[in-house]
Amino acid sequence: MAVMTIRIEGRAMFSMKDSLEKLSLLDVAVVYPGHGKPFTNFDEAIDRAKKRIQWFLDNRERIGEDLLKKLIIYTVMRKRKVKDDAYYQYLMGTYWFKETIDLYFNGEYEEKYKDIISGFINRGILKLESGFLYATIKP
Repeated sequence: MAVMTIRIEGRAMFSMKDSLEKLSLLDVAVVYPGHGKPFTNFDEAIDRAKKRIQWFLDNRERIGEDLLKKLIIYTVMRKRKVKDDAYYQYLMGTYWFKETIDLYFNGEYEEKYKDIISGFINRGILKLESGFLYATIKP
């Protein structure tokens, strides 16, 4: 699911759901995705995608969490490294960070930031070294 689509296009989740319904009617032998290897389990992939969309629709905070995580890690990857003690203030200066937290998490800026960053560090997605945060994943 595209990172920005959910927020830029308010109907994105419903449009994706409609598209999946139409795609599920096709007789597909092999899928050649834009990323990854070709696969043949088309029906299973459609079912997984439908469940993921419904999972988001069942709890709107999941959309906000997903969006914040993707944008926060993307920003670190784009900058290559960020100062740990300055990253929160940098994010507070962006329009999307505050707006997303206001929309989904009632202005809990620092709490959400700490939760996401510590989760990334604990999962090995971010590494904290010599006062800098680095992404361990590649775009």
